[in-house]
Amino acid sequence: MEKITNASDFVQNSLGKNTLVKLTNDELYKGTLISIDGAFNLYLINSSLVTEDNKIKKEFKHLFIRGNNVLYIAPFINNKK
Repeated sequence: MEKITNASDFVQNSLGKNTLVKLTNDELYKGTLISIDGAFNLYLINSSLVTEDNKIKKEFKHLFIRGNNVLYIAPFINNKK
C-alpha cells in the first residue's frame, strides 16, 4: 500500500480503482474512478447506483458526476464471497 500524506496523493492513488461516491442527496455510487478535476467532477466507468446495504439499483457503463454534488469519495472494497 502506498503512503498517502495529503488529499492529492489520495486522489492520484484512487484513479483506476473501485471507488464509493456519496452525493449530497444521499445517493451512493460505486465504480472505477477514471478522472477527477479541481472542481471534484468525477468520471466513473462500470458503475452502479447502490443502496446502503450494497444492492444494485441501476447500472451505468459511463457516469459523470458534477463536483458540487459530491459529499465524499472513498475506496470501495467488495467483501462479497
